Amino acid sequence: MAEWMPGVERIPTAAVGGNITPHGVMSHVMQGWQTTMIRWARERPRVTKKSAHFTIGRDGRVVQHVPIRRQAWHAGRLDPGEPPRWLLLPSGANPNDYAVGIEHEGFSGEPWPEPQVQATILVHVWLFSELGLIPSEETVIGHFATAPASRAADPGPTWPRTRILEALRAHDDARAALTRADYDRATLRAYLGVREHSYRVREDGRWEYIEIRRPRSAGGQVTGIV
Repeated sequence: MAEWMPGVERIPTAAVGGNITPHGVMSHVMQGWQTTMIRWARERPRVTKKSAHFTIGRDGRVVQHVPIRRQAWHAGRLDPGEPPRWLLLPSGANPNDYAVGIEHEGFSGEPWPEPQVQATILVHVWLFSELGLIPSEETVIGHFATAPASRAADPGPTWPRTRILEALRAHDDARAALTRADYDRATLRAYLGVREHSYRVREDGRWEYIEIRRPRSAGGQVTGIV
């Protein structure tokens, strides 16, 4: 199981807790700049008690600060007298123990630049695949879901939640189609009794047929198309 997203810049922070069991991915808007959170992440020995698993700049820069199955400090405070609205959060629990946090550079209500939207989609797709999460409004959440009074505008009305969910569901559909194709291919192999070295798959993107090349015998090579 991967803890760090491949190909992504890493700037580890000391503001990290113990192991977590992610039930969803929580988006935030920083109300500020990515460079500030990067500076906090680099601080030693002083530790600013604020962190996120990822920060994403308005230019699309993605930086990971915390392994995805360790606690980041992005959503620990609950609103007194205002219970969380996240259905997947156990009663009385710290949200940091159940959510991967992504901080997005900018301010609530500002339009998100397209590079930032594409970057957060990319991070979400990897996280959902790695953590085995199912896309829904309970797994793609904003900070407002756990602090509905004090964080009502986090990440705000311009957060591209619909686009994130659409991308996640499209990725799930594509993965399911491939899984079905692999199953059909494995079934055909078993039926034909073909050994690994005696066939090859002819790929056209949809696994439409398999060319079987049985071992050459005294009578010559036998080839079949199915």
